[in-house]
Amino acid sequence: MKKIKLFSAVFIAMALMSGAAYAQYVTIYSENMGSTTTNTPVDTNVFQNLDISYSATATDVRATSPSANSSYTYYPNASGEANLFMSKDSASVFIASGISTEHFKNIELTFGLRKEANVTTLSDLVVEYSTDGANWTPITITQWERWKNGISDNDNYTSGTVSNMPTTSSTGWYFITCAAADNNIPAVSSLYLKIGKILGSDKIRIDDITLTGEATPYFTINEPENGQTYGLCDSIEINIDVQNFNFTTSLGGYMVPGDGFLKIESQVIDIVASQFGVSLSSPVYCDKTIMGMINNLGKFQLPEDTYTFTVSLVDNDSILIDNLTETVTFTVQGAEVATPVFSLESGAYHMPTTVEITCETEGAEIYYTTDGTVPSKENGYLYEGEIEITDSTTIMAIAYAECAYDSKVAEATYTKDVTGVADFNANNVAVYPNPATNVLNVMANGYSQVDVINFLGQVVYSSRINDSNVQINVNNLNSGIYFVRLQNAENTVTKKFIKK
Repeated sequence: MKKIKLFSAVFIAMALMSGAAYAQYVTIYSENMGSTTTNTPVDTNVFQNLDISYSATATDVRATSPSANSSYTYYPNASGEANLFMSKDSASVFIASGISTEHFKNIELTFGLRKEANVTTLSDLVVEYSTDGANWTPITITQWERWKNGISDNDNYTSGTVSNMPTTSSTGWYFITCAAADNNIPAVSSLYLKIGKILGSDKIRIDDITLTGEATPYFTINEPENGQTYGLCDSIEINIDVQNFNFTTSLGGYMVPGDGFLKIESQVIDIVASQFGVSLSSPVYCDKTIMGMINNLGKFQLPEDTYTFTVSLVDNDSILIDNLTETVTFTVQGAEVATPVFSLESGAYHMPTTVEITCETEGAEIYYTTDGTVPSKENGYLYEGEIEITDSTTIMAIAYAECAYDSKVAEATYTKDVTGVADFNANNVAVYPNPATNVLNVMANGYSQVDVINFLGQVVYSSRINDSNVQINVNNLNSGIYFVRLQNAENTVTKKFIKK
């Protein structure tokens, strides 16, 4: 059984922080184009982000004219070294695909741009995003900044918008901003980003493509999984991962400000609280203190039922935040032990004979009676080996296994065949060799049907016979105990043999 784990160590550490709300601007994606010493095709270049796919047209990666060198950095945090080079008189393009922007909003794009000629303006650029790689949406450029002789020389700093980018003495590196306020770059699991230039514009270079955004709160219910089925003895692990959320909490009667609470609604809370004797009931508004209590309740199991587990993030007024709610449904279900099986079917047999009882459920214990009463652990015998029958008998059997419902009761009635012919014939039936490997010989007179039955009571060979000597091919049988049953219109005789 597993311990309840509502919160990971990272989550707990985050929860113990107080102060600022969850909103924070962070880098989502940043690409510095790697490092190269020669002109390198995009598809063979080693980029900074190995998990992102890159493609390009009329674009390669070069080390010349870097965005930073030993003397100057041409815009804040310029990486230098490699950059993208887009050829003159070509519709050049560079595409990065597979960028995750999930759980961010107010996403802003920035990049470094080097004009290779005075005539190039921002209107020559192609900057777009896509969520499917087929349909593209323009990204609006809102500002350019330039440190003409490097960022250390602030006297040469200039900035402006798309319409007033200089075209005279303007060759060099610029820092381009596509502000979130002027764009709506979406939060998706796989974003496509395109930067290029239109046909006929002069050559340019691109470096340090960066996406930043405001982290938004979210949570994931890792366990239990929606639709999962547990057995009666299975332990339940509840694991909820909460990110970008600063919990409100109470310490010694004082409230420490935060963003709100994790709200849990489920009958599981009431059941587990009852088991451990704690004062919790659904719904629970988890601050840091309650969270710690739930996290340390211990191991638990649940009775058979279907359960719903709803988790939400709410603010300090218990109002749902950004529609952050999720419900999972899981089931606790008991299995039934397989019904016991007799090696011999009900019928008339020459006695003494033996019966074996098996159960397909692994680890099951079988209890049986021979007096016609219903067996149980309190009434009957624990089955430990074959049962010898010397007279007409009814055997009833039931099987038990841990964390499962009792099996159905199996019943078989065996009648002693008292005819003289049967006694005579039984004494004149021989089965050899025993054990047998390939061929089993059966010597018998006066029988018309021969069957071979396995340990589970299943007929694995059956044939009509009219001869007193029969050979049965047992080569393809698994090793184990089998029974040969001979029958005619009036009598049945059973002999046991072993297949090696």
